[in-house]
Amino acid sequence: MHLPDDFGLSPVATFAHVGDRSPSWRHSAYWSAWEKAVSAATPALRPASSGADRTDPTATHQYESLLHATIGATLVEPPAGTAVRAGLVSVHGYHDVGPLAGERERWESLADAGVATLAIRVRGFAGSAAGCGLLTTSAEGWVTHGLESLVSAEDGPVSVQVATWVVPQAVADVVNGVRALARWLGGAKPVFLHGRSLGGGLAIMAAAKGKKLAPVSRIVLELPSLGDWRWRLDESQASPGPRERDRSSAGYQIRALLERHQHEREKFVSAVRIADAVVHAHEASAPLLVKLAERDEVVPAPSAAAIFNAAGSEPGRKWRFLVPFGHFDGGLRNARRHALFDRVADAFLDPSNTPEVGIGPFLDVLESGERPAVPPRQSPRARQPVDEGSLFGAAVPEVSTSGQAVLGEVSIERVLTDAYRAAGRTLDDLPYTPEFGELAIAARAGGVDLTDRALFHKLHNLRKAGRLPRLGRSASGKTAVRPDEEALLARLVEDAVGSLGQRDQLPYSNAFDRLVWDFNQRTGRSLAAYEVWRLVATLSK
Repeated sequence: MHLPDDFGLSPVATFAHVGDRSPSWRHSAYWSAWEKAVSAATPALRPASSGADRTDPTATHQYESLLHATIGATLVEPPAGTAVRAGLVSVHGYHDVGPLAGERERWESLADAGVATLAIRVRGFAGSAAGCGLLTTSAEGWVTHGLESLVSAEDGPVSVQVATWVVPQAVADVVNGVRALARWLGGAKPVFLHGRSLGGGLAIMAAAKGKKLAPVSRIVLELPSLGDWRWRLDESQASPGPRERDRSSAGYQIRALLERHQHEREKFVSAVRIADAVVHAHEASAPLLVKLAERDEVVPAPSAAAIFNAAGSEPGRKWRFLVPFGHFDGGLRNARRHALFDRVADAFLDPSNTPEVGIGPFLDVLESGERPAVPPRQSPRARQPVDEGSLFGAAVPEVSTSGQAVLGEVSIERVLTDAYRAAGRTLDDLPYTPEFGELAIAARAGGVDLTDRALFHKLHNLRKAGRLPRLGRSASGKTAVRPDEEALLARLVEDAVGSLGQRDQLPYSNAFDRLVWDFNQRTGRSLAAYEVWRLVATLSK
């Protein structure tokens, strides 16, 4: 059986992948013109006209989007007697996009929680083909529609450029879906956003570029595409054989277009990066839940991880859920992980809870497992405390992410001490810094394939044993805080791990992410994870 390509990366390196976030040279002008064009109209949700779009007559509703495109949708409302508490716009993937009527089954459970879901089809897909045609039947593919015209128009008016390539227009379809649903809700209820594969890339860009027109309160992405185009295209050029084999995938179709225009390759890459989800993701700051795969080549797994890593959500308010394989039938265990994600997503989107409370019972299964240790709806605070017998309790592995020891203890120590010396920061000053990232990369290159959390644990044990090099004073000081803020922080640490003496359990844990968010929320500050850790590290026992 052919497994999806790992692109030469370990699982840890895949999930840590960082994409090129530098914008295209015409990025600002393009998106300013796009925002002006999108804001010129006020979309309204209305019942679908009978026979208006024969490509999918099951649409229940529609609205008008950019360039007067009619967007088809299905509205899944809460049952009679259930108050509508929030809205959700859901965006489909690139393949196997069934009739809109099929969306009801997926979202009925969320409707029971008071969420009205608007499942849409962006322009050119069945249900939204009126006026533009069914672009998915094109031999070149939906994703390339208008891209050649965009390159040709690069020296012309920006307004003309906005009216060419289908991908930024589809981002407008998502933004206008949020606007239409918010208006239908009466404007007083939150709207959430969900996207799968292609829809994941469109959703994160819609959350970023539409934040003034259509703010969203929570975002769920599944294997998001349309990100890190520079890496994807360079990678496929370097190894054109097996990688991104699916000829119907967006990546393959764009790569095929570039091969037909080799003499203008850089122009096309620059144009594609106008709609690069990695470039836009930092502008999306809502609480975020993302499904990521260890291996995927339809949506290359590193590129999906790069979208998550670029997202601007606060550190304590973004979560990743890991599956072994993405767009691939990887057996029963993989199928169960995907099914479990739906439960996690529903809890995250339940408006009766904050995202933190909703996702709390599932924190132990975000990376592996099939059943949460704590039943859903039970407060995460009710979980058993960490075993005090070891620094991290039983939850932290002492082996590689593959489940096997990579090196002997002596070799591991040598690799880690060399990497630590090169980092040049004391251990207490190291977490959440670029130097820690460089240390982790060096350690993994040397065969020490540990998670960031287990890597810090190993370094801490070396320090306790007196085998970590002495580097002198910390490279930086700590942020000034008031006495009451310091007291609050001490209480949060004790709530998270039991005592200040156990603080070294915190780096690179979900507990620390929650602590950062709690501290900022209660103090009105916006400190980064590194700044909060420096404060925690200097608290008096």
